[in-house]
Amino acid sequence: MPAHKIPDFENIIDVRKMEAERGAFAYKCIELAKDAMKRKPVEGKRYLTKTNSINQLVNNWMLDNDPVQQFINDCVEYAPGEQENALDVVQAYKNWSYDNDYKPLGKNNFKNKMIKKGFNYHYERKYDSATKKRLPRKYYFTNMMLNENANPEGRINPVKNIYGFNK
Repeated sequence: MPAHKIPDFENIIDVRKMEAERGAFAYKCIELAKDAMKRKPVEGKRYLTKTNSINQLVNNWMLDNDPVQQFINDCVEYAPGEQENALDVVQAYKNWSYDNDYKPLGKNNFKNKMIKKGFNYHYERKYDSATKKRLPRKYYFTNMMLNENANPEGRINPVKNIYGFNK
């Protein structure tokens, strides 16, 4: 394949000036592409679109960068009316994170992410009429259940609560 060369390139083009403007040029190109994608289609004119393959790649990238959503996909089932002990859910998330080489979020950040994902966080504090004292608070995530992939055993919650207390 024949190559085309600009005659007297070194004297015509200032390489230092070109290198200095490279970042601004790339930024301008990105801004113009963003503007083009926002434009409404006009008949007979070409414009940039998001194809199904681009949307799929964006969704895959977002999922790869959202460990909480990956945990939900792997270990949680949507179950309207059901509730899961918050300690079980947090410990299952931490175990899943360590097993998948992620650094887990703290309890409050994890709780807030779960709320943003559509799960309700609820606590209740009952009154014991026999002793006339308030019982400890019980924390739950509602409308969900941990599935068989979840492992809620750990340092915070050494054994899955199968006896009914704090549920």
